[in-house]
Parts: sequence; structure tokens; C-alpha cells
Amino acid sequence: MNQELGKFGFPGLKAPTAAIRYGLQLYTNRIITTFSFNKTARKKDNDLLRHEVEYRATSINVGYDLLRHYQFSLYPYVGFKGTGLNYLYQEKPQEIWTFEDYLKSTTDTKEFTTSVANLDLGLGWSFQTFYLLNLKAGYLVPLEKQNWKINNNQDLLRQSPLVTNRFYFVLSIGLGNINQEKQKKVRSVMQEPKNEPLLQEI
Repeated sequence: MNQELGKFGFPGLKAPTAAIRYGLQLYTNRIITTFSFNKTARKKDNDLLRHEVEYRATSINVGYDLLRHYQFSLYPYVGFKGTGLNYLYQEKPQEIWTFEDYLKSTTDTKEFTTSVANLDLGLGWSFQTFYLLNLKAGYLVPLEKQNWKINNNQDLLRQSPLVTNRFYFVLSIGLGNINQEKQKKVRSVMQEPKNEPLLQEI
């Protein structure tokens, strides 16, 4: 994709390096379920042009905890992740003084978008107490052919180049509550029988 854009003098399709994600993680009987959504953009805006690459993703996946520890989790997961990219290149008209000048201007605008459904495979590690620290590394397997569209996602561009980067890494920080799991551990210890010495009076 970047080779094709560079051939015609347009800036490359470089998605944001990092994105803020909003989501929810549930831990129930060693099953870890995660919902998440993020939308972010890389922008360049000056007197001559406006360039923007927007990335968006929605995902749901289910994992199985291998550690059986109430604070630490190591889990492989599988799920669905829908991803999308939007590319905008817009030249700004120069020396525009009147409405007629604007109508006569010949500025160039290019905008196209894509969205793909993916099978989401990966491995996660998390530490949870009153907060959550979660690390995930995954790989996306496309479930459909990637296509680029124009005119508000209405018209298909044939013979479009592909975006081949499928690996990703996620760091999540959040708030939560695992008191219930911790209390179960404490209660189970307290209920264990204790061997106490018998005292005899002489």
C-alpha cells in the first residue's frame, strides 16, 4: 500500500503506533472474557494540506486461565476482531479571496476506507487486585478479502494493495474487584480442621 501511495507522491498509510482502548474484562471460573473498542488517528495539518489515518477496532474474545491463581493469569484466547482504516489526503486551496475563487480552485482530495473481520488468536498475561494489568500478544487471521472503498464506503476499488501487518501487542490498565475470589481462599483455609493438643487437668 505504501509503495503505491509513494509512487504518486502521497504520504504513506501509517496507522497510529499506540491507541487508547475502552473495554471490560470478566473472570469467571477460569474463563476470561474480554470486550474492547478503540478509535484513534494519526494527523498532519498545516497550511498546505491535511493528512489523517484513522484506525478503529472492536473485539470480543474468550480465554482459559492456566495458572489457577486468584491474582495472576496466563491464558490463551480466541475471538473475533473487526478492524478498519480510513485514509484522507486533502490539499488546502491557496489565495482564496472570494466564493468564486474557491469554486475555481483545483485542490486534490483522496479518501478511501477499509474494514475487515478477523479471527483473533493470542496469549495473555494479567495481574489483578484492586487494579488490572494485562498484556496480550496476538495475531489476526482475515475471515474475508480486504477491499478499499470510496464515496462514503459505497464504491469498491478493484485491484487494491493489501495491508499485511497482522501481529499486535496490547497493554491494558484498569480498575476491578476480586475480593470475592480472595475471600473464598480465606474461608477455605479457615474451615480446614486444626490439630490442637488436648489439655488434661491433674
